[in-house]
Amino acid sequence: MKIIMATNSFNPGGAETHLLELSRGLCALGHTVFVVSAGGELVPALERAGARHVEAALNTHNPAKLIQAFFRLKKLIAEEKPEIVHAHARIPAFLCSLLNKKRGFRFVTTAHLDFRVTALNKKLTSWGDFSLAVSEDLKQYLIREFGIPESRILVTVNGIDTERFAPPLSAERCGFLHISRLDAGPADIARQLIEIAPSCPEIPITIVGGGGEYEALCQAAKSAPNVRLTGALSDVREELTRARAFVGVSRAALEAMSAGLPVILAGYQGYLGELDAADEEAVGRAVQTNFTCRGYPAASAEELRNAIRELYARSDEELAREGAANRTLIIERYDVKRMVSDALEAYSRVL
Repeated sequence: MKIIMATNSFNPGGAETHLLELSRGLCALGHTVFVVSAGGELVPALERAGARHVEAALNTHNPAKLIQAFFRLKKLIAEEKPEIVHAHARIPAFLCSLLNKKRGFRFVTTAHLDFRVTALNKKLTSWGDFSLAVSEDLKQYLIREFGIPESRILVTVNGIDTERFAPPLSAERCGFLHISRLDAGPADIARQLIEIAPSCPEIPITIVGGGGEYEALCQAAKSAPNVRLTGALSDVREELTRARAFVGVSRAALEAMSAGLPVILAGYQGYLGELDAADEEAVGRAVQTNFTCRGYPAASAEELRNAIRELYARSDEELAREGAANRTLIIERYDVKRMVSDALEAYSRVL
């Protein structure tokens, strides 16, 4: 099968890593995958996986650049004649929907997050012939806000390659790790960690990520010598092998769990605290929102500081047991093979 994927850009982020792993899995099964985006740091990893990257400015609202991107997509679709076009963001989905009116290809989308719905963006948003949603709450969002029939939505997962994200055979682990895109909103937890760091001087804190808030956070961290900011990394596995525990949300939290780390689920959309993999109710709350804590109250600085101190004070044996339980949960429910299988199921429903 020939598949054209389209997304905004290809820098480190939850949706982009999802698309990278999906493309890797599809290529491994013998499918031909093209990814159209504005480019970014993850492109070399995509091409090593066997997919072909085509650059087009799908991350802009500039009309001239969007017209260029439209014709680049049109040319690629005309030349390659894919069985499936699969969009992973709003701008690519809008352009694909315009092309679909003339080309008549099978069009699938994935909902990675919610956004504020207005009359204008509702009119300009297209969800294609069939939609994948990375969590149950996003499925309900598609039904409620856009009137998508439930029969045209499949809930999938942010599949994790559990072989790549595995616990190290031996390593000295220390400190807390946080991974996030450091833009307005998502950078809130990084900022909070920097603020509470001076009151926890014995706990090293590493913050991985780049974005519009990165420089300001570096300045703020000058008063917190136990905080290290790495900038954006295309491969976070080395940092995961060094950490004793993780604080954050979404795909980064899933990768940390796969690597055998205890996690505190805290993000700008809400807070669920330390995850207990043996507590089905707690796991259900996390799963419902794709581990984003969407819709739950945000953590106060004191609440987050107390959770970090309590978790960090535990013995290595206790943390290892908790990390092993987290990894088992990922293997059982979030393996990348399920994500690839879900995508193929969605494609089969429209072909």
